[in-house]
Amino acid sequence: MTFHKRANRLRGAIRREKADALLVTDLTNIAYLAGFKGSFGLLLVTLKETIFLTDFRYIETAKKEVSADDVVRTSRNRFEDVKREIRKRKIRRLAFEPRAVSHADYVELAGKVGEKKLVPLNDSVERLRMIKDDEELLRLRKAVKTTDKSLRHIRRFLKPGVSEKELATELEVFFKLKGGEPGFQPIVAFGEQSSMPHHVSSNRRLKAGDMVLIDLGTSFQGYNADLTRTWLSRNMNAKEKEIYGIVLDAQQAAIDRVKPGVRLASIDAAARAVISSSGYGENFGHGLGHGIGLNVHELPAVSARSEGRCRKGMVFTIEPGIYIPEWGGVRIEDDVLVTGKGCEMLSSFGRDAHPFM
Repeated sequence: MTFHKRANRLRGAIRREKADALLVTDLTNIAYLAGFKGSFGLLLVTLKETIFLTDFRYIETAKKEVSADDVVRTSRNRFEDVKREIRKRKIRRLAFEPRAVSHADYVELAGKVGEKKLVPLNDSVERLRMIKDDEELLRLRKAVKTTDKSLRHIRRFLKPGVSEKELATELEVFFKLKGGEPGFQPIVAFGEQSSMPHHVSSNRRLKAGDMVLIDLGTSFQGYNADLTRTWLSRNMNAKEKEIYGIVLDAQQAAIDRVKPGVRLASIDAAARAVISSSGYGENFGHGLGHGIGLNVHELPAVSARSEGRCRKGMVFTIEPGIYIPEWGGVRIEDDVLVTGKGCEMLSSFGRDAHPFM
C-alpha cells in the first residue's frame, strides 16, 4: 500500500506539468516508488497505473517483489519498449527525469517517442522523498542506532600506532556484524589530515596528541545514517579546545532553529554566524547539512542557498566545521528529524570532546 500511496502523490506533479505519465529512470527513485533493488529497470507512472520494465536478469524477481500494476520484460532496446507502452496507453506528453537521463539516452528516447512529446520534470520524486513516512523513520532510526554503537565500539581501538585505514576497516566489519552495511566509506582522519572535509583514510598512524575525526554511517534496509565526531586527546591545547567549543555552539544554534516553517537557509545562517563572529568564517566552506534517506546526500539541502522551509517529516544532517590547513579540523554532525513542534535528535552519542589518550 505504501508504494501505491507514493505513486498517487507523484501523479499530482505529473498533472501540474500537463503530462500524461512520468518515465522514472533513477534507480533510487524506482526503489522508492516500486521497491525494486536491482541494477536495471524503468518505471512508467501514468495517471492511472504503474508499469515496470526490466530485462531477463530481473524479470522473475520483479514479478514477485516489485509493486506495480504491470511488469514487462524488455527487449534489447528498452526505449523501443517504452514507445510501445506509451502508444498502447495513448500517452501524448511524457515527463522524464532530466538529471537522471544522459544526453545519449535523451537523444535515443526522443528518437523513439518524439522530442515534442517529452517534458522535463526535475526532482519530482526527490521532493516526495524529503518527507519520511513511519516505515522510513523506523529504518532510519535503526541505521542511526547502529552508527551510534559503531562510535562506541571504535573508541577502544584509539591507541598510538593504529592507522586510519585500520580503523575504517574495523568500522565496516562492525556495521555488517550488526546487520547493516556501510552507507559510505568511513572517513578517519588523524591530526592535520582532519582539515580535509572529504579526506580519504590513509596509512597515517595515530600519534599521541592527535585529534581524531571520524565520519561514518550505517545503511539499514536501504536507509542511511551520517554522523561525525571529532575527539581530542587528554592533552588538548587551548586552540583545539576553543575551536571545538565554537563548532559545538554553532551546531546547537542551528539545532535550536529547527521547526516547521523555518527557512532552511536561516538554519545554516545561525551556525555560520557563531563561527564567523569567532573569526573562523573563512574556515567553514561547506553547507550546514543535507537530507538523508535512501541516499546519504539527498534533498533538502541546508545551506545559504536553500530556498525551502522545514516541514514535518524531513530528516537532515547538521554538521558545522572549522578546517585549518596544516593544523586540522573539527566537525560535529548529527541527524535530526523535524517534528510537529521542533526537532528530534535521532543520534544519541555524546557531543563533548571525549578525550581518549
